[in-house]
Amino acid sequence: MIDTAEYDFVDEENGFIRVAKMIDGKSKWGLYNKLGALILPVVYDFIDVPLHDQLFKVFKGTFEWDEFDEATEALFDELICDPKSWNGDYHEGTLMSGCWGLVNEKNEEVIPVKYNSLHFYSDSLLIVNENGSRIIKWYNGDEKQSKWSIVGGIWRAINLKGETILEMDREEQMFDFFTSLNKLQPWDAKYSHQTVSIYFRKNV
Repeated sequence: MIDTAEYDFVDEENGFIRVAKMIDGKSKWGLYNKLGALILPVVYDFIDVPLHDQLFKVFKGTFEWDEFDEATEALFDELICDPKSWNGDYHEGTLMSGCWGLVNEKNEEVIPVKYNSLHFYSDSLLIVNENGSRIIKWYNGDEKQSKWSIVGGIWRAINLKGETILEMDREEQMFDFFTSLNKLQPWDAKYSHQTVSIYFRKNV
């Protein structure tokens, strides 16, 4: 077991250990690798569960959930909540503010920390959002799990060079977007927990 005595142990996943420490009143996150070296310094406001061997999804900002944000709760009620859900859907919170990006084991930015949302589609393709709503966390009653969703903005599929492969900004484009993307490279289900659901306003 790696000695993380200097930090609070968060969890271990795929051989990596996430740690945290309160610094100036804020929780900061870092990451140990399989060999016991601290590869990501304890400076990030959140580090997602490591699922890629060499790339890590990081967040800079205020990683706190606002349970009483009326604007995004209204979006949830209008566009996301399923009134036919047998077990009930409900809003859990809205992520405060900040941006996502990718860093490697040398703590170098591979994808700049500038996106409203970012998740892996496969080992070499990402889905990112700019200018959409803040991330809405909600409980899917029928599936009995929490989900993250965003309303609106520009959604892009990008490669690890940050180059745009496909783009969409309205609901009518969604089917073609994912059909074309899947032809390029099938979705990898190991990233399912990081998926952020896409919604658009009805009048767009």
